[in-house]
Amino acid sequence: MNRDERIKLTTQLLINFGWGEDSAKSTAIQSADNGEPVLETYSFHALAESLLAPIHDSSWITERDSEDDGDELISRLLESGADSGDLAKFARLMQRQFLSNLACILDGSGIYPSPDVAFEDFRVVAVDDDSNPIATLEDLHEELSFQDWETENEISERYANSQDTDG
Repeated sequence: MNRDERIKLTTQLLINFGWGEDSAKSTAIQSADNGEPVLETYSFHALAESLLAPIHDSSWITERDSEDDGDELISRLLESGADSGDLAKFARLMQRQFLSNLACILDGSGIYPSPDVAFEDFRVVAVDDDSNPIATLEDLHEELSFQDWETENEISERYANSQDTDG
């Protein structure tokens, strides 16, 4: 990927993350010139966050309740008075916690307490088309951890909208 393509893709990705156009373009240029893996890092975030349970619309809770999958847990919770929006947020919070902990393992931050294992040093590396490493992604746990419900709702809507337009 040449410099201009990298700048264009990075700028668009940052805008999709809510950045202003000027700061997105400036950051994209700076990261391209300095070899910083901004495009790779935010692409990883987008992939990871797109897997989280939606909270902007909790209808999936009641839809899941109506599925005949043999799992009566959601039915029991709803029948006992649990709110579907609260259940969606709880699911999201637990997924976010897991994602953050996994990111701690993958970016070398570690989790405590951790089991005694023979090998615990891992990293996430972006690769080119030939599987050659091009960038190590760092501090994933900081960006992928829970921030606040307003941010979580914006992220939830972002990925719901991208699925509506992409597929």
